[in-house]
Amino acid sequence: MPGERELDHLEEMNRVRQRISYAVWLAASDHPECDSGQELSSLSTTSREAITENEAAIEAELGPWIGNLHEILDLLLSVHAGHIGLVMKGDPYLVGIPEFPLLPASAFHHVRISLLAALTLTAHGMYSAARPVLRQAFEYLLLGKHYLLTADESLLRSWWKGYQIDAVRTVIEKLEPRERKALREFWRDLCGFTHATRESLQLDLAWEPHRIDIKLNLVFVRMLAECLHHLANTWLVPRSVKGFVRRCLDHDEQEALNSQKDKLQSALAKSRALLSPLARSTVYCYRLKWKIRSTRH
Repeated sequence: MPGERELDHLEEMNRVRQRISYAVWLAASDHPECDSGQELSSLSTTSREAITENEAAIEAELGPWIGNLHEILDLLLSVHAGHIGLVMKGDPYLVGIPEFPLLPASAFHHVRISLLAALTLTAHGMYSAARPVLRQAFEYLLLGKHYLLTADESLLRSWWKGYQIDAVRTVIEKLEPRERKALREFWRDLCGFTHATRESLQLDLAWEPHRIDIKLNLVFVRMLAECLHHLANTWLVPRSVKGFVRRCLDHDEQEALNSQKDKLQSALAKSRALLSPLARSTVYCYRLKWKIRSTRH
């Protein structure tokens, strides 16, 4: 006789099986008389129509949320890109520039594009496909900040050679307990939604049954955008670069840059107000000045 726990698993498996059967039936029921050659084309058309319908419906309900995130990602580029370009040039007169800024500078641009991709997929109802991108973005944020704090040449070499880097072992496990716990839990949550698990399933393109999943993705993008601004503004771009830029710009250019910064701060504040206490706590732990302990004995 199966135990109680096994029965619970069997019941859950049956529910998932029913969801799969329903998704297949839903797709086929729209085209009961199609032959096999026509069916693929018809289902493809149905998928495109569903995505278009999702985009309109999600925009109607969550448009302000999505618009706020697009504004943040655009402003992050306009505010920080010029500064990061100076960091990459490595002018010896600018104090505090990382000696080899390629990893964190690449992380900034890659994470921003990844968040745009995840936001676009989510806005079309394809929330599950967006989640692996979000986990990779978080790992880049961890590696970028870790390198800026440690100037770890072995990390830079491994990354440059294309080796897979364990973000938990390389970064998270070296942090203080509070930071370690919050960031590890967030990483595990993203892993659960990324790997081939029950939690990562998406079986249809209907958006209404998955409203919570779509909103959750927007929370993830919101959290990671906040972390990205911190990475650039606090660690990647030193004060010397910001001061150099202020001295080089004429009055109109400086006013334009200040306006962009004000808009970014306003957009981030609006975004931050929508985060739950747990999400804010996770972002706060990323923003802390990490005390990285050595693993050498």
